[in-house]
Amino acid sequence: MGCLTCSLTSVNPPPSTPPAVRNPSLTPIIRRVGRESETFAPASEIRTLIRDLYAMYADTFRPSDMAPLWEKWRAYPDGQSPVSLVP
Repeated sequence: MGCLTCSLTSVNPPPSTPPAVRNPSLTPIIRRVGRESETFAPASEIRTLIRDLYAMYADTFRPSDMAPLWEKWRAYPDGQSPVSLVP
């Protein structure tokens, strides 16, 4: 099995955006080393990656900011269901 590498891109809103809605959007860019040509990944793999990222950021973000993310995460599919990957 190959390894995963991941980086995050941040999309910052314009300065005129009120502080209450300025939370940056983080989009993971994932490289599945040795599996770059695959177009699907098992839902369990994606779910685990997202859980690990959220756990990392939970150390620095307020619990109230993380709560909606964890709620969404709980609803993500699990198991071997295929998740389409963007090339």
